[in-house]
Amino acid sequence: MPWLGLTFRKWLCYSLLLASTLPVFGADGDWFTRVWQSDDGLPDNSVTGMAQTADGYLWVATFGGLARFDGVHLQSFSPSQLSSTLDRVVRAMTLDDRGQLWMAMDHGPIMCVGPKNARIFTTSDLPDLQPTAMVEDGERAIWIGYVQGDLLRIKDDQVARFGISQGLPIGGRVWLTTDTAGQLWFARDGNLGIFDQGRFKVLLTLPEHAVQITASREGGIWIVSSSRILRLKEGHTVEVREHLPRIDPTVLFEDHAGALWIGTADQGLFRYDHSTIESMPISNKTVSHLTEDREGNVWVGTSGGGLNRLRLRTVELLGAGTGLPFESVRSVTEDNTGSPWVVTRNSLVVYRQSNHWKTIARTANWPGNDAMTVTSDPSGGVWVGTHGHGLLRLQKGNFQEWNFKMWRKENGLASDILRSLLVSSTGDLWVGTDSPHALQRLRQGQWRTFDIPQSARYLRAMAEDANGDIWIGTSSGRLYRVSGDSLMDETIRVQAREQSIRCLHTTPDGSLWIGYAATGVGRWKAGKFTQISTAEGLWDDSISQIMADGANWLWFASNHGIFRVDVREIEALAEGRLARVHSVAYGRGEGLPSLQGSYDGVPGVFGGRNGRIWMATRAGLAAVHTENTRNNTIPPPVILEQVAVDEKPAALYGSGFPLLPTRLQNLPDTRNDLVLQPNYRKIEFKFTALSFSAPENVHFRYRLEGLEDDWIEAGAQRSASYARLTPGNYRFHVIACNDAGVWNEAGAVLKLEASPFFWQTWWFRSAALAVLTLFIAGVVRYFSFRRLRLKLQVVTQEAALNKERARIAHDLHDDLGARLTQATLLFELAQQDRGATNGRMQEGLSTVRQAIQSLDETVWAVNPRNNTLAELIDYIGQFATKFLRDANIECHLSLPDHPPDWPLASELRHNLFLTAKEALNNVVRHANASEVRLQITVTETCLTLVIEDNGCGFERPPESALTDGLRNMRQRAEEIGGQFKIESKLGAGTRVSVAYFFPSRINEPGIAARHHG
Repeated sequence: MPWLGLTFRKWLCYSLLLASTLPVFGADGDWFTRVWQSDDGLPDNSVTGMAQTADGYLWVATFGGLARFDGVHLQSFSPSQLSSTLDRVVRAMTLDDRGQLWMAMDHGPIMCVGPKNARIFTTSDLPDLQPTAMVEDGERAIWIGYVQGDLLRIKDDQVARFGISQGLPIGGRVWLTTDTAGQLWFARDGNLGIFDQGRFKVLLTLPEHAVQITASREGGIWIVSSSRILRLKEGHTVEVREHLPRIDPTVLFEDHAGALWIGTADQGLFRYDHSTIESMPISNKTVSHLTEDREGNVWVGTSGGGLNRLRLRTVELLGAGTGLPFESVRSVTEDNTGSPWVVTRNSLVVYRQSNHWKTIARTANWPGNDAMTVTSDPSGGVWVGTHGHGLLRLQKGNFQEWNFKMWRKENGLASDILRSLLVSSTGDLWVGTDSPHALQRLRQGQWRTFDIPQSARYLRAMAEDANGDIWIGTSSGRLYRVSGDSLMDETIRVQAREQSIRCLHTTPDGSLWIGYAATGVGRWKAGKFTQISTAEGLWDDSISQIMADGANWLWFASNHGIFRVDVREIEALAEGRLARVHSVAYGRGEGLPSLQGSYDGVPGVFGGRNGRIWMATRAGLAAVHTENTRNNTIPPPVILEQVAVDEKPAALYGSGFPLLPTRLQNLPDTRNDLVLQPNYRKIEFKFTALSFSAPENVHFRYRLEGLEDDWIEAGAQRSASYARLTPGNYRFHVIACNDAGVWNEAGAVLKLEASPFFWQTWWFRSAALAVLTLFIAGVVRYFSFRRLRLKLQVVTQEAALNKERARIAHDLHDDLGARLTQATLLFELAQQDRGATNGRMQEGLSTVRQAIQSLDETVWAVNPRNNTLAELIDYIGQFATKFLRDANIECHLSLPDHPPDWPLASELRHNLFLTAKEALNNVVRHANASEVRLQITVTETCLTLVIEDNGCGFERPPESALTDGLRNMRQRAEEIGGQFKIESKLGAGTRVSVAYFFPSRINEPGIAARHHG
């Protein structure tokens, strides 16, 4: 081993020589640090240990006790809950393979805390010293190293001390680690070795005393001294990896990618990726602990700076702090060397080169003092549109200009105010001007102007699709497409109403993306238009910029920051396969200010090299490092942390955890339902999802099965509450997704049983139902008997009335009829005796006969025996036959053979008969007919009476008694609810019909169905 023979003097000279050729430490721009301190709930800003347990929580040991972290909230636990002799100060912590947390307290006790129980080791074998290291080996033994060099092992609950007698070299502090095989390694004052078969064996001795070690994923261990990085492989070979300036390493850690992280005593944190070493941004220069969670985030514990989380930065803001002369940016592009160019809101043209901003000087020959927009072409030219000075093109320090003054002689620029620029794939320059609003194309030095209505207002969006067509969006909501030399208005194809357009973007699949001022995003593809907004999961409705990254993500700049959405989710929503999309937002969670996008200069977004996207914002130039976005495929563990009833905890997650002061129902235990007493007012569920990459982008859905069928979209809200539930069984279910939209569909579940009040129990309801049934039966019986009595009374009254009607009819017939008959006989005798008075007597006789006939009709109508349909039909037929025979008119009857014996009201019989009588009377008096046909038809629902004659007919009724007769017949038909109809033609006779529908028959279910069918 070459390092074993080096003397200290040779080692020092060699190190100084190497120090003069050390690599430059990288800048911290690619990494983002988020810090949590005591103001955020951390018990103390000095962190001594961290571990992520199987359920996903991150546990943090501090000088002020223990904290459990879910990425949003820190919950503190004090070891003094177990024993008043325990101090709050935790000096070291580790997690064993059984999920137990081991903590070495300050000056003495060792505590082991499991999910259900805790053990405290306070024997005399424990030194009253300050512990510095704690690890578990492959035999499940816990090793503790102390600052004075003492070494302790706890195995099978037996405490043993180790030292020189077991081969441990003499020296100071002992550093410990275990490799991937569970082998225990130690480092003490430059001596490195292993513990094997009960003894410590030195494998390597270094001249440096400040040596720190950690396990290597490739086997063996990493070694960092005050000036070198080495790796001790299997077989005890040493490989030199890198040389360092003088540092004092305190902790090492290798992440999932194989990069080595080096924490120091006072020089901060470094990261070695096998090629370069870079300094990392943290809140304090003294690093005490390092770890990595399951999502790849690196966690740093500091001595005084709190808890730090490091991950690759996705969105970087280049603002005034980086040298940008004005923080607000209007337009952006990238030249062919990869340097970004911007136009600031105070009209400066600035570009970035070698991490420094340079401004195009405002000299006497530079006319671009009022720049509004900037773009670039493939040949290295940079185009600048100005407000009042036309168009400029810069290349290699020279510029060319176009302005309105040149328009007449060259048919050039239509205005000196330019808002939008676009260089197409064919090299054409497209220009949008103001005052007037015009669209122009510069091709091979020739300008072409396309007529745009002035009502379209500002042309503030341009894009070229895969077919080479140019799309233009305006502030009034108009959408135009230029194909070849033709301009077409496409507004009506993509939106039902005009919505102000801020930006356009096209993708290779043929999609046109439209960003609106306040109504979200539109997508036009293959003749189908889809619009999504915040109602469908979009982060914001006011979209200023859109850019695809080539990896199925669309990036948006909006009024409320920068966010991205998976294109596949938008396609699924457009096809009806998905109800909502998941937006991943970037802003304060990245340590950034409000990143409101700019939209009044085109281009406001530019896709640069290496997948980088430049976005113009009000706070500066946003650089989106799409190469740093990780596809987080790990669904977040979902935990129901607490159930509170009327603001008081009723169940807790990990209720059996020894450090919790209360003992309530344990929420992970799903075997028992949570029983709710009937007198509560509100129940509240508090839940979390353990994703640390971007906890602000974790979204939740929940539902209370038994009450809700559909999921409730909770967004980032981590609680749900319900008013008093109806007695019964319920199941609360909550699920969550991480920042990449990966859902944990299983989520967390809790069964509930809402207990009823005594009056809501089955036995009470049964008894109440029985009482109610008896009460209803009594009421029904009472009212039924009362109704029967009333009905009997009505029937009795009707019977008495019918009896009286029969008596009247009998008296009229027997008395008045007999007397009129007698009078007729007397008239006849008088006629025989007195021939001189023959005419008068004949007239009187006729009158008496008519009176007798009317009396018969009255008697028939009054007599209750005739209250049937059959009697009515028979009587009308007899009357018609006799009446027409007396008038010497031939009568043809068509009557039902066996008419139904349905009861009819006397008013109905009377009106139907009088209608038929009036019709026959009109035939005799006015028709001059020789034949009459009377037809009566009866169906289940209708009676139809038809009287037809072959008389003279009429075109319109004459002003005579005939008109009165027709009016009377119509009125009688309408009084009974019938339909009256008369048809006549001059010389072709007359047809009178009356249709009457039986209401009681129509309302019968079977008849009604046939009638309406």
